[in-house]
Amino acid sequence: MSNEIRRPLYTGTQQVRALWFDPSLIGAQEARRRVLQHWCLGASLYEVLDGYLLQWPSARNLHCATLDGLALCEIQVEGKTLLSSAPLHAAELHEVARGSVCLVFGAQLCINQLVAKIDPSIWLDLRQISLHEPVPFPVTPTRMQDVPAARSVREIFGVGDFISAEQAAKNADKAAANKRQADTLMPNVQTISHGQASKTKQNATNGRYDIMDVAARMSEAKDSRSFGAGGGRARQSQAEEKPSLRQALQKTLGFFGIGRKKAPDTAPPSTGIGTDHFNQKQASSKTAQIPKDKISYAAPQDSGWQQKISQWMNKATGATPLGSLLEERQAQYMRKIQAMFENGDIASALLHAVPLSDGRHSPVSSRSFGLPGVRANLTISAGGSAGHKSAIYTRHDVNEYWRKIYRNAYEREVQAGNLDRAVFILAELLRCGEEAVDLLEKHQRFQQAAELAEVLELKAELAIRLWCLHGDFARAALLALVHGRFAEAVELMERKNHAQALDLRRLWAQHLAASGDLLLAVNAIWPLEAEREQALQWLLLAEQSGGLMTALALLRRLQLQPESLAQSEAALQSIAWRQDEIGQQQRARIVQEMLPFFQHNAATKNWTAALLPALIADRIAGHNSLSNKDLDQLLHAAGNHVLREDLPKFKLDSERKASSAEFTFTCEEMGLLHIYDACRLPDHEYLLALGEAGVIKVNRHGKRLAHYPLPAHELVPARNGMSALGLALRDSCVHVGKIDLLRGKVSDWQTLACQFWAKDFDGQIWDVVLNNQLLSLNTHEAQLTTVWKVADLPGRILEFNTDSSYLSFTLDDDISHHFWRYTLPERRLLNRDAVPEPTVKVWLRKMSAHRVKPVDFMLRKSDDNTTLQIDLGIRYHQIDIELGAIIAAPTIHFTDQTLCVVSRTQESHRCQLFDMSVSKICSLSITDAEYTRTRMQDGRLLVFDRNGRLLDFDIAERSLHHLCLN
Repeated sequence: MSNEIRRPLYTGTQQVRALWFDPSLIGAQEARRRVLQHWCLGASLYEVLDGYLLQWPSARNLHCATLDGLALCEIQVEGKTLLSSAPLHAAELHEVARGSVCLVFGAQLCINQLVAKIDPSIWLDLRQISLHEPVPFPVTPTRMQDVPAARSVREIFGVGDFISAEQAAKNADKAAANKRQADTLMPNVQTISHGQASKTKQNATNGRYDIMDVAARMSEAKDSRSFGAGGGRARQSQAEEKPSLRQALQKTLGFFGIGRKKAPDTAPPSTGIGTDHFNQKQASSKTAQIPKDKISYAAPQDSGWQQKISQWMNKATGATPLGSLLEERQAQYMRKIQAMFENGDIASALLHAVPLSDGRHSPVSSRSFGLPGVRANLTISAGGSAGHKSAIYTRHDVNEYWRKIYRNAYEREVQAGNLDRAVFILAELLRCGEEAVDLLEKHQRFQQAAELAEVLELKAELAIRLWCLHGDFARAALLALVHGRFAEAVELMERKNHAQALDLRRLWAQHLAASGDLLLAVNAIWPLEAEREQALQWLLLAEQSGGLMTALALLRRLQLQPESLAQSEAALQSIAWRQDEIGQQQRARIVQEMLPFFQHNAATKNWTAALLPALIADRIAGHNSLSNKDLDQLLHAAGNHVLREDLPKFKLDSERKASSAEFTFTCEEMGLLHIYDACRLPDHEYLLALGEAGVIKVNRHGKRLAHYPLPAHELVPARNGMSALGLALRDSCVHVGKIDLLRGKVSDWQTLACQFWAKDFDGQIWDVVLNNQLLSLNTHEAQLTTVWKVADLPGRILEFNTDSSYLSFTLDDDISHHFWRYTLPERRLLNRDAVPEPTVKVWLRKMSAHRVKPVDFMLRKSDDNTTLQIDLGIRYHQIDIELGAIIAAPTIHFTDQTLCVVSRTQESHRCQLFDMSVSKICSLSITDAEYTRTRMQDGRLLVFDRNGRLLDFDIAERSLHHLCLN
């Protein structure tokens, strides 16, 4: 409706009820700013005629000429209440409905309804305001249903499925008879056991010869000349043992440190995956009991001294007639098994059968020295690591012969329908674990297949897929979380067209989003059409985060939604022409994303053409590493022939190399903040722990960006820089709080009695040592949730280290030290080596997950100088570092690539950084330092103290950036 209006505006002082702002006149940003400036409690905002109408809950007495928006007042006409920007008469409002909004433009009346309501909170940038989630009142913790633990192989298949009770009794009698026969033929030789019931009977040599019995038997056999010429067969008569000879051998071998008795080994540590929940009171107590593990794997491999003894024994037996005797006895045993297979006595043959070598263990170091015992039942060795100790190693052709015998027996059992026996032959005898699992899956025995895959320690994604097929999605999700195999499991399930792949992909995306990897979460969930709205919400959150993530989110939006180019044009132009360091970093990161296998469309091509001039300028200034090949690839991707012709013909210089000269810097300026810990964030920002004063985030110039009211003396940052844990030291415990840097939230979490903890984490799982147990904690749960652990360790943990690839610790069992190493994120035991004793007295010993031998440090003091001697474990390679006149023992930070030595003199704290060849990289000095600490993070060295000084040294570039915070 449009009428001629006589008075188009209100003048003077009026009872103003609403204001209207025109974005086309003053700009969208300014219009939003004015709306927020006039906002009050109870106000409402609507979109009217492409503008913003702000309505207050009650009218205000204002002068219209002083307002920065178009004033609207309430008018009453014929019992109707209207909002109008002009004093209208009844004749002018004859057909206007109740509740309408009347705006006058050019003496014309425009009538609208308040329908399109707007939430102005989406305009607010809350990154500098931290939201502290209150601690809930303590309630009785609700215990979630535990994920069922993996059963042993005997429980998976059931003993009754293999043999009857009568057959089991006969087998037991046969086992006893065979043991007596073996003891008669081979005295003082312990039989190697297969079954679970006999595992506890193994001695410290794991079923091999006791070394003193071996030596005595060798000498006895040689002196008595009881070996015949015919194939080395032993005579039936046994020579008597000579005590004097045995005692002499004991003294001789003991002189060289061989054959000495050691304390009995404890039970192998149990490693497991489960969901054990504890309340905060239990977690904070030193005596909190950890429940039993849900999954147990094989015992770790032998330590170094056991391997050396085994190798020595193999050489010794190979050079004496005892080796021929062993081979003959083992050959007799194998011929007996062959006869059982040929006569069709498969049940007895399987109880006597010996596993084949899997090729992963050397016959020299893992050779058996006795006759295998008869199994009481058909039990599969856990992890595939126990069976090699009971295997008889033969030549390749003989090994293939027995492989054919086992394979034929397997085919007969499959045809006869004896599935359990067929699985035993595949998994235990032929070492074909994946084929055994596939056989169970083919017969739709998904639970047994999944449990067997875990027991044999096959690929985690295989067990995940099988648990999904069984319907236990909780178990599958837990395995994917612990082993970090979401992507592989989803790909495997989609390749086999499993319906559960959609649920697992959705859970994978939620896990990435909760960890702060929003762009990866978008990539994971985008193939699901029904979840694209959620993906766009994550993409919007990433765009609002600022810095590098904003640039990458805009690039991803252009790739997924090319039609959004016009909507994002202003933000894209800002990135293309931003001249500060943040803009340079954003453009360099975008180039890294565009170059490898990037699928371009019309929108990304246009933006590439807009970025190229700025990228070339950055390259000439040395702010990126763009090569000539990269430049040609970007020009080809842009598809802009005019731009290609306009660019001057030039060649980019080769990449600038960092100087190899030593870097020296002395910081004398002092600040006011007490920095307890510091870590570097993306976009050249820093997170600083100020003790009881909380945690702050500052930019590269020291400007405070956000404050988090969480007491913290140490920081545990996530590797993606989107979250962090703040640790406050409380007597013998550690109070842990969580900081969500992406969403600006802070929450209290747990109080733990930790002895050691990882210095960083992946955004969700944090590794700690609690009550001498290695735990992996899920930080996304409100209560303490353990997803993986190693309990019952045979000693005390002395040192604990983690990085993105390995988790390692040093264990003291009161006899020697052992170095344990697990791979990450699989969390599988890689090795357990005995740490050799130092030849000289050392001041400090350090272990690294990337080094086999320890690094020893010795201090040599003179009158006015202290020398730090470093032994890298390499013969004739010892390094001396002059520390000068220090007043306290130095602090050592050792990694696989660098060595940092922090020493204190009367004048200053000095931090010296060396590479692996122990050539000095830099020397940083801080004068009048009260307390100096360091952190190695992403190829950078951070040095900070209680006087507000922060030094950030880039090791690769040999450059330093320092701050003084007040």
